[in-house]
Amino acid sequence: MQLSTIAAGVVALAVLLHLIFLPSDDEDVSDDDDSPQGKGAAEVAAREIKSAAKGADGATKVAAVLSDVDLAAAGYEAPGEEGGYPRLPAAKREPGAPVYTFDGLLKFNGADRNKPLLLAVVGEVYDVGPGEQFYAPSKDGEKEGGGYQFYAGCDCSKGFSSEGSEMDHGLTPCRKLLSKIVDMKPESVKDILDWRDFYRKHEKYRFVGFLQGRYFDARGARVIGQLDKAEEIYLAAQDLDKVREDFESRFKACNIKNTQADAHIEIWCDDSYHPVGSVPTYMYFRLQGQSEEKGKCVCITPSERKEFNRQRAKPVVDAEPRFRFVPYSDCPVGSQRCLRSKTAAPPSDS
Repeated sequence: MQLSTIAAGVVALAVLLHLIFLPSDDEDVSDDDDSPQGKGAAEVAAREIKSAAKGADGATKVAAVLSDVDLAAAGYEAPGEEGGYPRLPAAKREPGAPVYTFDGLLKFNGADRNKPLLLAVVGEVYDVGPGEQFYAPSKDGEKEGGGYQFYAGCDCSKGFSSEGSEMDHGLTPCRKLLSKIVDMKPESVKDILDWRDFYRKHEKYRFVGFLQGRYFDARGARVIGQLDKAEEIYLAAQDLDKVREDFESRFKACNIKNTQADAHIEIWCDDSYHPVGSVPTYMYFRLQGQSEEKGKCVCITPSERKEFNRQRAKPVVDAEPRFRFVPYSDCPVGSQRCLRSKTAAPPSDS
């Protein structure tokens, strides 16, 4: 390959990246780069392209200009034959990656199909072009766009949890406040950061930069504070989930048969699944993070019930689950099957 061809490819890449990240004319920006490199041919060319693109058919002109660029040599992936959005190259998730402003990210909401389709979650920006059926707005002639179209061009982190599910209906326009999650329930914070992991690990979506503001600064460095707190909540929620999983595995629920025609509910334990010789027993429990005691029918042996209740007298730390077992007074002693009235209350040890 001749040096002139390589040089042309480098200039093409510079032009393309400047076109993508160049601020609009009405943005309040300052030019901190007074060096010759900051005002070279690539910047001039990018501004010329932007100027040429103005007008009613601006998008068409931009597309025509970009079609003449060797996108493959420039490291930029063009839309396929079936259409779609152009792609940004993947970036390393570290300071030095591209940084978007709130207003800048709004321009990548899918309305302009000559620009990549982006969204942010907890300050991390992802190219989700391959998922346009989920994130793109409606096209001409279509009644509806993707179910998550209101997440595009924005950090709608709150909407990635059931607590912020109003975002699913597009009732809330993009606002900076939608990225704040530390004021939400721990399980909601966990849901949101689970979504962040989903985008991080996705085979087709790409990390392409940071969103300046709540979680990252203008250099892409972490802002100390809310991100650290959110991740602390996340780790604690993961630990609690593990406790709950172990708890559910340790105490297997009773089999229950409840038919509308019957006045009774049948509960029973099966030696092929439950501990051999276990009987239906009501368990009251409270796990870490739960303010109220809950209860359910479990299958344990009489000897286990006595041992567990004996251990209740020992001091426990807050991280340990607290539970107590109460036999069903309306069930035959030692029987693995029992019929209970549908109106019967849970047994009490008081």
